[in-house]
Amino acid sequence: MLKIRKDQMEAMDQLAVKHFEERTTEELKQSFPKHARLLGEGKLRQRVRDGFARARAYGLSSRNGLRLFVELIFLLGNSFDTDPQVSWAAQILNDSAADEATRVDRLFQKTADYLQNVCGPNGEHINTALAKVRSEAPEGFSQSGAGRFEDYMLRRFWLLYPEKFRYVGDGALRRLIESGLQPARSYGLATERGVTLLLALMFILGSGFDKDPQFAFAAKVLTDASLADPNQKAERLKAEALAYLDQWSA
Repeated sequence: MLKIRKDQMEAMDQLAVKHFEERTTEELKQSFPKHARLLGEGKLRQRVRDGFARARAYGLSSRNGLRLFVELIFLLGNSFDTDPQVSWAAQILNDSAADEATRVDRLFQKTADYLQNVCGPNGEHINTALAKVRSEAPEGFSQSGAGRFEDYMLRRFWLLYPEKFRYVGDGALRRLIESGLQPARSYGLATERGVTLLLALMFILGSGFDKDPQFAFAAKVLTDASLADPNQKAERLKAEALAYLDQWSA
């Protein structure tokens, strides 16, 4: 009788995992061609591996669960599982009373609803918001005596992307603003314009955009020690963000 040793079984398991990673990577190239192009082959494969590891930490081990988690990184942002704008994702992932299949199905259904309402048919809502980001004049970042900064930012969010504002809600966006103040200070964006810009990018690209490999320009600018002037850093961050969006639209 043929017997398979433990080390052989482990090698087979590793081979199956590697095959699934490669298959998922190829599928992502088809489903998210712009993401894949801008990331590049190496970073795309690393994102799949990292995504699988994060998914397993939530108890997801099925092929459907692992693949969906990685897809949500592309759809909702690298830090979607901790982003206050999509707090429903964390609630579902951390629901210990539900089995994996139930949680994966709920994640899929909720994401579909989110995309329909926030991105709109054929992405028309997000495209309109991105067009507003491109056309934003420098003076548009000034509070101009608008009252409390938090309320000012909420008005900015509403004007920039009303569909997302309505869906996410006032409370979650206030938590987003609060979560962005300390990073703005640590990055040296101490001016009103700098903080406003950072929060606007968190709102559009996801709360963890500054550590997202998809938006590598952000970490490059934000950690650049030569950009000591906060206004200069904010200007460079916006320029790099717009350049990225132009590539995205190409």
